[in-house]
Amino acid sequence: MGKDLKGHELCKGLTQRKDGKYSAKLKLHTGKRPEKTFDSLADAKQWLIDARYKDSHEEISHNPGITVQEFKEEVEEDDKKIDFFTVEEEKRFIEVAKHYSNYPVHRLILELGLRTSEVIGLQWKYVNLKKRELKVVTTLENRYSQGGWTWGPPKTKHGRRTVKLTPVGVEILKSVKEGRCNIKEETPEEFRDLVFLNRTGFPTKTAPIMLIW
Repeated sequence: MGKDLKGHELCKGLTQRKDGKYSAKLKLHTGKRPEKTFDSLADAKQWLIDARYKDSHEEISHNPGITVQEFKEEVEEDDKKIDFFTVEEEKRFIEVAKHYSNYPVHRLILELGLRTSEVIGLQWKYVNLKKRELKVVTTLENRYSQGGWTWGPPKTKHGRRTVKLTPVGVEILKSVKEGRCNIKEETPEEFRDLVFLNRTGFPTKTAPIMLIW
């Protein structure tokens, strides 16, 4: 676990150099250890996320010794190791998240248990406030290696689902809809129905969201 210059822990594979820049590195399934330097922590995190994603897919396609089922079992085993917030940790997280512009995104993820890519790709046509439910149909991610936004299906075969909204979830979505003003002239048509757009009128990237998790 790397640290920044103030001694705060960063995620695995990230460190801050003495010149203030951030170093991101990882070990690939081939044994190689690529490393890149970035001016911002967000860019370093995004590169690391994309590099891990690309490596995991190459491991399946190029390694005859591993099957898709074996790889899925490894992923599922990793998922079992996820630590959940305690009630007190959740309260502290919410208090910190309130000071960030992406607070509604954080709150909805926490409230409904959605994946980040599912929230980023959530569209109003799949939200029904009267029935108090939303449908998870697509995901949206910014792939550094692919140079842009990529639409895709939910991560697992059970990922395509209908999620019942809690009272808090309803209030979050109502407030976002009522204050919806981030659609710009330059916002592409494919993004105009997204629930969450950043101040520039484009989808919210994963890295800024993950900064406080």
